[in-house]
Amino acid sequence: MSVHRSAWSALFLAASLATADAKEVSGAFVDSTSKATLFVNSETANPNAKDATGTAVGSNVKWDIENLTYKDEDTGTEYMEITTTLTAPILDTDTVLFHVEYTSDRQTEIVSNSALNRDGFECKLVKDVSTDYWKTTVKDVYVRGGVDGTVTDDFSNASTNKGQDWFVDTEDKDRESGHLCTGSALSDIQCASIKCIVRRALTNADADDMQFKPDTAQVNKMTFPKLKSWIMLN
Repeated sequence: MSVHRSAWSALFLAASLATADAKEVSGAFVDSTSKATLFVNSETANPNAKDATGTAVGSNVKWDIENLTYKDEDTGTEYMEITTTLTAPILDTDTVLFHVEYTSDRQTEIVSNSALNRDGFECKLVKDVSTDYWKTTVKDVYVRGGVDGTVTDDFSNASTNKGQDWFVDTEDKDRESGHLCTGSALSDIQCASIKCIVRRALTNADADDMQFKPDTAQVNKMTFPKLKSWIMLN
C-alpha cells in the first residue's frame, strides 16, 4: 500500500496537528520521566491518508511528548530533555517542524512578578542528503503580552548563549542506537515515525524562560496549552 501524500498535506497545513486540549507532564523529583499524547487520529474520517485506490484508511497519526529530568553529576546542572515524536509517513524530502509551547506551574514562585505567558522551542528536522541521518536545529522562543501574544525568538546579550538555551546534546549521526527516524515498511516512505530530542537546564537566569524546580515536596507541572503547539510538514 502506498500513501496518498496530498491528503497528508491537507492534514498538516490546515490542522497543523495543533493541541486540541491542554496537556501536561509532571515530576516530583529530578531523574523522573513523564509522557503525554498531544494528538492522535486512528479514524478513517477526513482529513486522512488514502491508499493507492483513493480509499480512506486509518492514518494512526500520533504526536507524543516525553520529558526526562536528570542531574549531570560532573557539573551539578539539572536538565530536562524533551523528546517529541510524530508517528506518520515521512518522506526523505520532508522538513519536519515541531513548534512546542509550554508553561511551568511554579514560575511565579521561582521568579517573582514574572510576566512571561509561555515558553517554547522550535525543532526542525531535515534529512542529510548523503546518509540516512537527520539533522536537528532548535530555536528558543517565548510569548509575552497575554494569551494571544506574539511568539518571539529568545535573544539576550546578557547570556553567554544569547538566550538560546535549548540545544541538541547528541546528533543523529553520533547515536549508537535510538536514531531519530524509525524506518517504514513502505518503499516510498522514509520514516514510520520521527522524533526530535533537545535539552535545557531546568533553571537559568533568562527572564524569557519558564523555570522548573521539581522536588520531593512539590510536583512541578509542565503544561502544553490548548492550540499553541503544532507540527508542520513541508
